[in-house]
Amino acid sequence: MLVTATLQDLETSISKEIPDPNGKQREQLFELSFSKSQLERKIANLPMNADAKAMLSSLAKRIVKVGETVLRIGQKFLELVFRLNDEYGHLSFGEVICLMVEKMFQFAPFVGQILGPLLLNFLTTIGQVIAGQGAMVDAALQTRVSVLLNVFEPFRHLT
Repeated sequence: MLVTATLQDLETSISKEIPDPNGKQREQLFELSFSKSQLERKIANLPMNADAKAMLSSLAKRIVKVGETVLRIGQKFLELVFRLNDEYGHLSFGEVICLMVEKMFQFAPFVGQILGPLLLNFLTTIGQVIAGQGAMVDAALQTRVSVLLNVFEPFRHLT
């Protein structure tokens, strides 16, 4: 199945062939927990500056075409971040997104290529305060992140 991502801000497209996701993978991949307006409200309520919120809103609009179906990959990624942030309330949203980005680049390089340009700007906006967070994250959280990212399994072996 052909996966195509068009990155308007970089004026480029990325296309890769992936094996067809099975029924459960397909369902998990395309199922969204929030409507667009719910996600925008969650972003608007985050305790961060307007520039960071604008970057997250832009990220939420990232899509890829998987076969003939559109996947709102940016929204899916942010939903996973919000879910993890709710489960681990002692971490800041910035710490959670940094951890997810780090694992995303390790787990699914293709998805990292699609989301990376915006996320790297976001992480720069957050600054160096969070840079050392990796050493403070416990093994249970690392495992939970890996479990959440399994939704992107069809993209795992693309580079």
